[in-house]
Amino acid sequence: MRYFPAICIAVLLFFTYRVYNYAYLYTDDFNNLSLIQQMSGPDIAWHVLNPASRYFRPVGMLFYWLMLNFFDLNVIVYHWTAWGIHALNTLLVYFVLKRYTESRSGATVGAMLFASQANFSDIYWSFGTIFDLVSGCAFFGGLLLWMVTPRRSWPRVLICTLVFLFAVKAKEMAFTLPVIWFLCDVLLRQKIAIRNVVQVLVPASIAILVGIPKFYDMHQTSPGDLYFMDVRWITLGRSMGVYFDSLFGFALRWQYWAIAFAALLLLFALIKNRQAVFFQAYLLITFLPVIFMINHRETYLSYIPFLGICGLAALLVKSVASLAETYLGARRTELIAYVFLPLLCVATYVAQKVGSEGRRAWQRPMSSDYRAFILGMRTLVPPPPNETVFFDSHPLYLSESLLHNATQVAFRRTDIVVKLVPTFPDEARYKIHYEDSRVTRVD
Repeated sequence: MRYFPAICIAVLLFFTYRVYNYAYLYTDDFNNLSLIQQMSGPDIAWHVLNPASRYFRPVGMLFYWLMLNFFDLNVIVYHWTAWGIHALNTLLVYFVLKRYTESRSGATVGAMLFASQANFSDIYWSFGTIFDLVSGCAFFGGLLLWMVTPRRSWPRVLICTLVFLFAVKAKEMAFTLPVIWFLCDVLLRQKIAIRNVVQVLVPASIAILVGIPKFYDMHQTSPGDLYFMDVRWITLGRSMGVYFDSLFGFALRWQYWAIAFAALLLLFALIKNRQAVFFQAYLLITFLPVIFMINHRETYLSYIPFLGICGLAALLVKSVASLAETYLGARRTELIAYVFLPLLCVATYVAQKVGSEGRRAWQRPMSSDYRAFILGMRTLVPPPPNETVFFDSHPLYLSESLLHNATQVAFRRTDIVVKLVPTFPDEARYKIHYEDSRVTRVD
């Protein structure tokens, strides 16, 4: 029976993945695949291994390079790779929660919530979230490594620092990891040692050295830009309200969320529940890299922060289990848990499926359209070298630049130029019409 919880969560993951069996490539995938097919393996590996490299998210782009060069556009492999990483992350979340809460039952429920979550449903559908998945894997692994033993050695600090760099090279949200490590030492250890504080300075220094150039690379000043940051207290409150609404399914004013968050944190501090204070602080701190981006409030960005919700849920389950053992005994409580766990998994699956239905209704026709476009393009005779391909129509949401990238990916070529025109000009030699999921070359 010790493997029963793992079996329940594995079944939950499998059925969650089945809901997204229609998944194909998305616009972000076309952009990334078009970019990565212009690079060689040694080039992308150098950007991953070089700490000073300022290439955009090289670890995630490495996965694109591997997928494209070893599996072409076999999207089944793409998505099962992403799903496999999410399954690994679910396992890591379990071990982190078990270590940090000292509760196996709490860790099981927390991992179950993380496994199937409508709030970040895009990670099941879009391979473009590979950056979040890989960064999350390193982030959670770093949390586990940092607290694996009561006394942390300097070689372990070095390993954790390398894991931190790997996470940052996957996605910038990992910059908060040294701060979380500091909170681990302050709130979760029995005694605060100067040695531990000094050890945090190593990855913290790396974070500053790497983070400042990254900030200037990504910083955008126009209020209409995707990565524009409105750094104000009111933006912090409003953005947290948006994410909390998406996490809990409410539509409350952000002021109510701010009051509730502060009151709950004060309560945990007054009752001296340092574990609860840690997980609530974790939730806020890990959101900070994206919280001020008023034009980029995507719910899948809650992937790494969601561990904070899982931790609070684990502590609640720990308290309930402890109370049940007091009145019912350990054996009866365990048997009841084995009965309720499958029911909780079913309820989580149903909630996830219902909560993501609107999003999936938007995804399905787009996935079908893009699949038909790529497969249709691959049935055509490839254009001559350096040819300009003219389109008078296109699939959903594909602008001229996206159409250019998708065409290059379909033909596995980098020399093709694409132009989207209302009518074909006289000089056009390679003309394509797209309608009703059919690609037709016009003579």
